[in-house]
Amino acid sequence: MELLNNKNELLFHRPLSSPLLDSVEVHSPDGKIQRVFGGGERIFEVLVPDDENATHISLVGEELDQKKRKAKAAQGSTELARFEIPKGKEGGKQ
Repeated sequence: MELLNNKNELLFHRPLSSPLLDSVEVHSPDGKIQRVFGGGERIFEVLVPDDENATHISLVGEELDQKKRKAKAAQGSTELARFEIPKGKEGGKQ
């Protein structure tokens, strides 16, 4: 994850350990743990500094599509998603 300002300058970087893997551990109340494979929606949390100069958070990593990943392998990581940081009433500082 990268925290960026309005000039796309890097303010903070946090490496993650594959938050978009195609499998997850599911823990049931009886203590059983199983690995579930498959696509679908993924949710994860990342803590970043509360920097008043930050305007966006960018998820950077390998291409998710296997065919595109092979084609872009030499290029390394790419921006997978970008999220605007809300300001004011919804997002904290004004």
